[in-house]
Amino acid sequence: MMERTRAINIHVARHAKTGMLMATSPEMSRLMVAAVSEAELEMLLPDVIRSLLEADGLKVIEVTLETDQAGLPPGFTAVSHIANAVLQAA
Repeated sequence: MMERTRAINIHVARHAKTGMLMATSPEMSRLMVAAVSEAELEMLLPDVIRSLLEADGLKVIEVTLETDQAGLPPGFTAVSHIANAVLQAA
């Protein structure tokens, strides 16, 4: 079985008044996940990404999430992520 990995950039915005987080992705136009905390967002994202990819007819083996810390000075945390979806190649 051949596999390929698809990287999905995820941008997170925080509502100024409510603090609500909203995750979106330029690679997945239908991805929109709302959460009240970073932990909740990280819990929800892999399942939502898997569901969207499977709805497109792809066989998803695994979805992992990593924080994009590239270029940040010490003490700062990122509000963006990269999801790595391992897919069965057609």
